[in-house]
Parts: sequence; C-alpha cells; structure tokens
Amino acid sequence: SSSAALNEFQMILAAKASAPFVIRKLLEQIKDKYDYIIIDCPPAKNQLTVAALVAADKVIIPTEPEYFAADGVTLMLSDIIQDVKDNYNPNLKVEGFLIVKYKSRFKENLYIVELLETIAREIFNTKVFETKIRDTVAIPTSQREGKNIFEFDRNCNASQDYLRLIREMTAA
Repeated sequence: SSSAALNEFQMILAAKASAPFVIRKLLEQIKDKYDYIIIDCPPAKNQLTVAALVAADKVIIPTEPEYFAADGVTLMLSDIIQDVKDNYNPNLKVEGFLIVKYKSRFKENLYIVELLETIAREIFNTKVFETKIRDTVAIPTSQREGKNIFEFDRNCNASQDYLRLIREMTAA
C-alpha cells in the first residue's frame, strides 16, 4: 500500500544526513519534462514533509473549516515552513490556503474562512483560494478504491472543485 511505502521512505530519510535534499535531487532529474509537479504530503513535522518543502517552489496549505483544524495546522506549518525557509529553501512561498471539506450551509464554516483569511494575510502574507473543495463522500470512496477523484467520478462536486482550483491557480 502507499502508506507502507511512505512509512518505509520516511525511515530511509530519517537515516540520511542529506534527507532534506533527497526529493529536490530526484526532481532535478525530471523537472524539465513537466509544467507542474505536485507533492502531496501530510501536515506533520517529519522528514518527508521537510524534504517536500525543501524541493518546492510553492506550498498550498489545505485545511478543514473547523477552528481546531485551522488553528493547529496553521501553527504547526508556520513553524515548519519558517524553519525550511531559514535553513534550506529561502525562496519557498506560501501560495495560499485551500479550504477542503467545505459545507457552505454551515455558518461556522463562513466564520472559519474569515479567520483563515486573516491568518493567511497576516502570518503568511498570502490568501485563501476562492475555490473551496466541497465535502463529499466521493473523496474517501475514491481513496478506498485506489483511484484519484477524476478516475472515480469526473463529474462529482470535488472533481469540479479541483478543476476550478487549477483554473484559479493558472490564471494568476
């Protein structure tokens, strides 16, 4: 499974002094073949996340519109991102916050989005994307089936939201 492979890769990284640069070195070999390379990693302070941030030009911070999720992810990632900028990758830029599992009918979600807009602007000097990824059963179902959301159901809300996000990001 991909989780087992990631755990094994994490252990390999932990044993290497050059761990923060492993992904960057791998991407150097292939970056000319792609317009974009997206690295999806957990919001955890571990070698995999640090290595991904060292290799990245930009970072998108996904967060759920819940107070503790937004607050915790923000604090943890601000420390990790600042550490990576200070020690490995001074050009790393926070592209923006991406709201996932969004439920527009919940007033609390609207409050949290406003809070995140303030945090994004004041702490990270960035924005919250206009596009929000709506909460849908299609995402966990596609993960369980080992398919990306487009393979699972190209027309579901989440697929349409991700396509809208891509248009938003590439329009800038």
